[in-house]
Amino acid sequence: MQIGIELSIPPQWLRLLNLDLREPMREIGRRLETSVIQNYNQQRSPAGVAWIPSQRAKKDGGKTLIDTGRMLASLSFVSGNDWVEIGYPQGSKNIPAWLHFGVPKNNLPAREHLGVRHEDETMIEQILADYFTKLFQI
Repeated sequence: MQIGIELSIPPQWLRLLNLDLREPMREIGRRLETSVIQNYNQQRSPAGVAWIPSQRAKKDGGKTLIDTGRMLASLSFVSGNDWVEIGYPQGSKNIPAWLHFGVPKNNLPAREHLGVRHEDETMIEQILADYFTKLFQI
């Protein structure tokens, strides 16, 4: 007597072998870039904490971290098959470090602007859920 076992893999599971997440990663990058721009416009950190207004913004009636526009204009994202980075890759050399991190000895507070908001987490989950739902549709 012979006993044989045959394993069969559903065709949709084979799609996981060469998983290509470039499109959802680009979409996540675009949406996170928009979220950082909202941080600037709303003058708050990703956690929702209002920024301490800069002396220049108080004096000129402008917005903190938006003076020449160099820093905001240099914001961009790059993405790959399974990753996304957002930041200032082209403008960081021209932007003084204290704009990013603050300088306690000069009484310049840090103003967080890069990060993931709570609603960004939901958005990322939804983009990936949509991607995998489509991937497994027959």
